[in-house]
Amino acid sequence: MGRTQEDIQDELLVLRCQRGDGEALAALIARWQTRLGRLAWRLTGDREAARDVVQDAWLAIVRGMGRLDDPVRFRSWACHIVRNKCADWTRRRVTQRTAARDLGDSAAATRSDPTDGRESASEITRLRAR
Repeated sequence: MGRTQEDIQDELLVLRCQRGDGEALAALIARWQTRLGRLAWRLTGDREAARDVVQDAWLAIVRGMGRLDDPVRFRSWACHIVRNKCADWTRRRVTQRTAARDLGDSAAATRSDPTDGRESASEITRLRAR
C-alpha cells in the first residue's frame, strides 16, 4: 500500500509539531479530531465520553509527539492512544458501577436489618409490654 498525499501531509505536520510549530499542531488536530472522535464513540458507545476520551488522547499525543520516532506511524500511534484512553474509561465505568451496586447492596442490607434503630412503634410497645 503506497503512501497517499494525505499521509505525506500528516508526516510533514508531525515533523513540524515536533519542532514546536503550533500552527502545524492546530492543522493536525483539525485533520484528525473527527476521525479520532468516531473511533472513541465506536469504542465507548457514548458521545460525551468519546469527546472526553479524545481530549485526553490529544493531551497524551501532544506530550508524546517528541518521542514519536517515525512520523509515518502517526495514524496508528494516535489511534492506539485513543484505544487505550477508551479502555481506561471503560475500566473506570465498570469500577464506578460496581461501587454503586455494592453501595446499594449495603444500603439495602442496612434497611432490612431489624437492629438498625428504626423499629416500628408497635414493635417497641410489644417489647415494653413483656
